[in-house]
Amino acid sequence: MSHNVLPARVRDLTGARFGMLIATSYAGILKGRAAYWNVHCDCGKTNVVRSSALVAGKAVSCGCYKLVATRTHGHYVGGQPSGEYNSWANMIQRCTNPEHPHYEDYGGRGIRVCERWLVFENFLADMGKKPLSSYSIERVENRLGYFLKNCVWASALTQARNKRRYRK
Repeated sequence: MSHNVLPARVRDLTGARFGMLIATSYAGILKGRAAYWNVHCDCGKTNVVRSSALVAGKAVSCGCYKLVATRTHGHYVGGQPSGEYNSWANMIQRCTNPEHPHYEDYGGRGIRVCERWLVFENFLADMGKKPLSSYSIERVENRLGYFLKNCVWASALTQARNKRRYRK
């Protein structure tokens, strides 16, 4: 734990979740003028990460996601994440990252990802592969969060019919 005092100009991220990372304490100004945070990854590792990388969604794990996706599931092929991995990562960011452009419509209004799905392997085991590459994750009941009984892979047309502003 750091005993550094949080300067007034630095946003307090203590307790905030960024993918698999939780900011545990302020680490200080390191490497010049950048603010850094001590983080704890869901896999158990701890690290020090630049504040801007956390809020921009560039740091979502200690590196274990990419390793697991590459070695275990093959969801990083040719250096590019699979569609399933992208859907999962975007779902996590929309619901947990206040800096995400759509956070207000998801995490900001209480839409959460179930704890099991904070780990990519569990999400993939529950949802399986997309039937078509154009499909994305859809919540059947729009006011509820992301969990197995409320989610399906769906086409853009199906999703357009399930928006809050859509009138039947």
